[in-house]
Amino acid sequence: MENEVINVNKKENALDLTKSLEQVGFQVEKEKNVENTYRLSFLLNEIVSTIRIVLDYDRNEIVITNMTVLPSEKTRFGYGRKAISALLEWSKTNNFKKIVATQVQDDSEGFWEKIGFKKSSENIELNDFEYKL
Repeated sequence: MENEVINVNKKENALDLTKSLEQVGFQVEKEKNVENTYRLSFLLNEIVSTIRIVLDYDRNEIVITNMTVLPSEKTRFGYGRKAISALLEWSKTNNFKKIVATQVQDDSEGFWEKIGFKKSSENIELNDFEYKL
């Protein structure tokens, strides 16, 4: 099944947006009382990776505000990379321009760099990383 492309510049497309994220493997939950904010769960080999995103329609970008950190015995198996790769695939298909991971912890910088994110020159003090699509 081919993924459906939506117009991400329109807030009223939230339902279509949810359906298209489900097509790439995410379970999607809209956060109550927080505009344009979603919790994405990605299941792989009985491990759930959760990513919290905010859709910035004005800048046509996605902001990752939180991602689950797995216990050390579950890291280095590619679970986080596969979840972010699915999000990147979806973002490219739906014409987003950039993904920003905010306030990355020092010990997670290597993870973001390995999957192609670069340290943001805009928000150095916040330790943001970005991926331009």
